[in-house]
Amino acid sequence: MIKYNYGIFYIFRVIRRIVMKNLTLLTDLYQLTMINGYFENNVHNDVVVFDMFFRKNACKGGYTIVCGIEQLVEYIENLKFSESDLDYLKTLNLFSDKFLDFLRDFKFTGDIYTVEEGTVMFPNEPIIRIKAPLYQAQLIETALLTIINFQSLIATKAFSLLLTVKIDSPFTPNLDVKPSFILEGSYIATKYPL
Repeated sequence: MIKYNYGIFYIFRVIRRIVMKNLTLLTDLYQLTMINGYFENNVHNDVVVFDMFFRKNACKGGYTIVCGIEQLVEYIENLKFSESDLDYLKTLNLFSDKFLDFLRDFKFTGDIYTVEEGTVMFPNEPIIRIKAPLYQAQLIETALLTIINFQSLIATKAFSLLLTVKIDSPFTPNLDVKPSFILEGSYIATKYPL
């Protein structure tokens, strides 16, 4: 696993750990119903391998800068179903008590292979490879796509913007931290010095 030197952003990690809530249910209901189907058919522990890649660059660009690896790994390391998560899922009347008991002990045990944060990538190149039991790989799919796509888009657009203007120009964009609708959006959007 790649370890990062967080430097001045260490304080953001401390704050994030203090205020971070359980994000396990930050997924599609589809993922949970698929896992339930695997469980009911006793194939949930079959080991699978999948790659994350993109088919074309965002905004007709020539490349993408991959970001979000750190946050994805942190999300996966903290993935667990709390009692309130299980209580909520029970109210949906979609899952058996046996399945909910199974989720109670959830812990990601798979392997994650990634390129380094900040790597320049091109379409159809694998960014992340997940090797895990089927139910674990299924559960992290939504978060994986959301985290990596958002952060890579922001990093790529910011870098492209800086390449189009002279740094000493009066038109140099202001990339200071601005308010965001997500907890750490400003931190994510300005995380990497360009």
